[in-house]
Amino acid sequence: MSLRPARYAALDVPGDRPRAVSHLAHHFYNPRAAARGIPGPVNFTRITPVLVVDSVEDCLPFWVDRLGFTRTAEVPHGDRLGFVILTSGRTELMLQTVASVHDDIPGAEPGPSRTSLFIEVDDLAAVQRALGDWPRLVDQRDTFYGMRETIVRDPAGNDILFAQRIG
Repeated sequence: MSLRPARYAALDVPGDRPRAVSHLAHHFYNPRAAARGIPGPVNFTRITPVLVVDSVEDCLPFWVDRLGFTRTAEVPHGDRLGFVILTSGRTELMLQTVASVHDDIPGAEPGPSRTSLFIEVDDLAAVQRALGDWPRLVDQRDTFYGMRETIVRDPAGNDILFAQRIG
């Protein structure tokens, strides 16, 4: 007996290798969640990273001037920017100050949090040119998983990995 809901049965191909869609439907179905009455699968439409920074203004030259992101929304916090939305094509990134997060989310940690972003690009050489003399953690490397990568650290201390598919 299958733990998957009946609505997924039509995706199965009996006696044959399941189609890719069947594999994906099965992959995202969580039987433990279903047993607790949580319907599935959940349809996430977007995940946008929010980098928590000490100063939005200190990060803008990196994201806007060097990498070409556009400021699409800003929210002041006191006499400075507390939050900004940056876009480049269909990619969106948000920057929010520690002080703004602290006022916005009760119980938030008092300091900035650090993260790493993996950003897939079509042309790594163009990103490298845009970065100019920005210090590299890794100038360029080719990986076993088929990516050519450059890694830098943004002004807030977040590691930003730019990757282009190769081969």
